[in-house]
Amino acid sequence: MRTRVTFRHMDSVPDLESHANTALDRVVKALEHEPSHRNIDLILEAGRLHAHHAVELLVSCPNVNLVIKEEGPHMYQLIDLACDIAYRKIHEQKKKVIDARKRAGK
Repeated sequence: MRTRVTFRHMDSVPDLESHANTALDRVVKALEHEPSHRNIDLILEAGRLHAHHAVELLVSCPNVNLVIKEEGPHMYQLIDLACDIAYRKIHEQKKKVIDARKRAGK
């Protein structure tokens, strides 16, 4: 598994990176039963003129492909929001697969 945090138009901030890695742990845990070649990219982009930041979360593995983009004034909240959305969508996809298997078995 490859997890990467990228800072765009800003310097690397250790506190922000540790918060991002902590938030991504939940997404990583949701993907632990997926086959190999799991890539998670979190791109943090700071607004140059005013406090309008962007967070982009890319999750790529054989069964799940997600692109989540969030924008707003608070970077920490955007990271949490993007990771929560990714976690929820991963579980929705898993639930659909399980339901389809149950229906096919009947």
